Amino acid sequence: MDGSYLHTEKTISVKLGTKIKYPIRVFNLKEWGIDQEVFLNLLAKNVPHLDWDEYDMRKGRFNILFEALPEYRKELKSLEPDFFSGRIDEKDIKKYIGQLSEEKQAEFWDIIPHRRRSISQFMLTKNELGTWDIERFVEEKFSQQVDDFRNMERVFSQTNYETTAHPEFKKFMLKLVEQTLEFKPEAKKIKMVCHEMATVTLEDRPGDNSPEGVHQDGSQYIVSALVIERKHITGGYSEIYGPDKKTLYFRYALQAGEGLFQMDDGTDLWHKVSSIYLTPGTDEEMGERNIIG
Repeated sequence: MDGSYLHTEKTISVKLGTKIKYPIRVFNLKEWGIDQEVFLNLLAKNVPHLDWDEYDMRKGRFNILFEALPEYRKELKSLEPDFFSGRIDEKDIKKYIGQLSEEKQAEFWDIIPHRRRSISQFMLTKNELGTWDIERFVEEKFSQQVDDFRNMERVFSQTNYETTAHPEFKKFMLKLVEQTLEFKPEAKKIKMVCHEMATVTLEDRPGDNSPEGVHQDGSQYIVSALVIERKHITGGYSEIYGPDKKTLYFRYALQAGEGLFQMDDGTDLWHKVSSIYLTPGTDEEMGERNIIG
C-alpha cells in the first residue's frame, strides 16, 4: 500500500492520546487506483432493485413483545429463532400481540423494513504465479460468529453477477487483499463476504444503520462501510469505541468513495454507525445512505 489514507490508527492515536494497537484505515477509491465514478455507479444502479431486509423489522417487533411482556419471556425466547427467520409470522404469535397495550400494538405495527440489501461471497486464492484467483460461490444461509441475534441464520438475495464480474469490482477486491496482506502477509486464501446495503430515512423515521448497537462483526478484518451514496441525509457517522464499548475513539462521516477498513475479531475495538436523518428543510421525502460492507 502507498500509505495514502485519510486516517489511520496512528493518526487517531495521536489525536486521542491513547495508543491504538490494531489496524484502522480510512481509504479513498481514487487513491487505490479504482475508477470511482464507474465503481459507484455500478453499485448505485442496483439500489432500487435490492430486496428489503425484513430481519430488522422482525427483531424490532420481537423486542417490543419481549420488553412489554416479561411474564411471557420464556415462551417468546423459544419462538424467537423461528420468528426471526420468518418460519412463523405475526399471525402465529397473535396471542402475544393481543396482550400488548393499544399504544404498544401501534408501535409494534409501525416498525417496517428500512434497509435493502444483497450478498455475494468469494474465495480468493494465491496461485503459483503469486497473483490471486477470485472464485464466487453461494452459501444460501448467512450467520455471524457473534453473541447476539446476528448469530441466527439469515438468507439474503444474491448480488447480481454483472456487478461482481465487473473489472472495477474485482480491482476493489484485490485492493482489499493487498490491504489485508499488510497485516497478515502469510495469507494464501481469503474468504470475502460482501453486503450491498441501502438504508433509508423518512421525515419521521431515522434510518438505523446499526440495530445491534456497538458491536463487532466476528470477522478478522472488515470494511464496515464503503459509501456509495449519501442522498439528502445528515448523520451516518462511523464510530469506533474502546474496550469498554463506551469510550469513543473515532467518529467520521464517510463520503461517497470513502471506506473504513479495520481489524475486528480478536481486538478490543468495537464499532457502530449512527442513525441517518432526512436533511432539515429538504423537499425530498426520503434520504438514503448506500454502502458496500
